[in-house]
Amino acid sequence: MDEEKTKLLLEINRLKEALEWYKKTYEERSLAGIIYDKLSQKFENIKNSDTVKIKKTSSLFTGKILCIVANHNYNKNATYLKEALSKYYDTLILDSGSDTPPKNSLKLKNIYYSGLLNKAYEIAKNRKYQYLLFICSDVLISPDEAEKMFSRLSTIDLGKIGIYSPSSRGLSHLFCKNKSTGSLREVPFTEGFMFLCDLGILENICPINTELNIYGWGIDIVQAFFAKEKNKLCVIDDNVEVEHLTGTGYSRESAKLEMFNWIKTLNNEALYIFFDSNRKLVDSN
Repeated sequence: MDEEKTKLLLEINRLKEALEWYKKTYEERSLAGIIYDKLSQKFENIKNSDTVKIKKTSSLFTGKILCIVANHNYNKNATYLKEALSKYYDTLILDSGSDTPPKNSLKLKNIYYSGLLNKAYEIAKNRKYQYLLFICSDVLISPDEAEKMFSRLSTIDLGKIGIYSPSSRGLSHLFCKNKSTGSLREVPFTEGFMFLCDLGILENICPINTELNIYGWGIDIVQAFFAKEKNKLCVIDDNVEVEHLTGTGYSRESAKLEMFNWIKTLNNEALYIFFDSNRKLVDSN
């Protein structure tokens, strides 16, 4: 009953938006204004496409792994991450409405986590990368840890890995913290603030409906579900450790509510069962 109610409410909102657009377009606006908006949007898309200047590396992962640094007002660390990681991967900073965006970043309005992941996936797909390495700019990684991660990814069979993430300290799930095994460890799902993911998995998720889930909670669980459906592993690397800074800048309760509502609208019973079985892992954090 709740699921049907949610569907009906979403459909009502969609129809309201469509009617409002129709009214503004055909009753209140001139033809010249409509044409101007269409041309402006097309020009903006071309402009954004032209400004995607990925810093290329000369490592074995060039053209294979795209590293996206997702930034909002952590400009100094975003620049550091780009320099540290561009030794090993083709790298680009996506800036989400920072007050002073880093130089040579792709500057966007504040589109939050889900919008940044959508854009990262779009660029990686259009440029024909096989993997996306997504890292938020509130993640700290030393040069030594970055080198160890590159060494690990260079020596494992990536074909068996759906999602990879280093172990973490700070704000992170308990099972993603370092267990001192020094090896890869299979987990229910990995962290969303830094992960490597096969684009074949992300294509089942992106683009995420940002009207339903702008903060991106639950995406890590959904990624894991589709990885496991493809018989690929979700792993934490206890030989590499990063730090995720505490603090979100938004309401955790709102983000959690969005997560539950968004997952219900995906209309996948097996996914919902998988999510429900991992709910206590999320709620414990």
